Amino acid sequence: MNAQYVMPVHTYCLATVTTAKAIDSLKENADAGGYRDAHPWIVGRELWMQARDAGLRMPLLLAVQNGNRIGFSHYAWLTEIAVLSRQLGGHESVCRFEGLKPIHPIWEAIDSVTLQPTPAQVRREELEGLHQFRFHLTPQLLRPYAICETPAFLMAESIAS
Repeated sequence: MNAQYVMPVHTYCLATVTTAKAIDSLKENADAGGYRDAHPWIVGRELWMQARDAGLRMPLLLAVQNGNRIGFSHYAWLTEIAVLSRQLGGHESVCRFEGLKPIHPIWEAIDSVTLQPTPAQVRREELEGLHQFRFHLTPQLLRPYAICETPAFLMAESIAS
């Protein structure tokens, strides 16, 4: 088996919720402009730019709401996040990506992913020997988007076969 090196993955990722119809459209029209949101993803864009500048890939996790249940359905690798000003006021964010893939059922539950810890929490864990403590993602935190720790199955994608 020939292993090919792929860019390493950033420790953090972005996650959001959309509709099944939007996912179908993204699958059919992968080059048609990407995921759009009326909220300005300013901090998400900054984090993605830091990852890009460090030579790291950053995933976008897409959740879908079916009735009262929200679960992750797909992920992709971000190639750009643009925050645009609308002519009549407000903003729009456009996330472009590649490699849209379904998420394995073991990772579909949104609480299988944890939120990005604060720098103070990480520092205390490192310096004071505290046990790692993380908050799990909830439906309320997915809108408009959340900054999360990248799931282990994506961290392992630094080497592709």
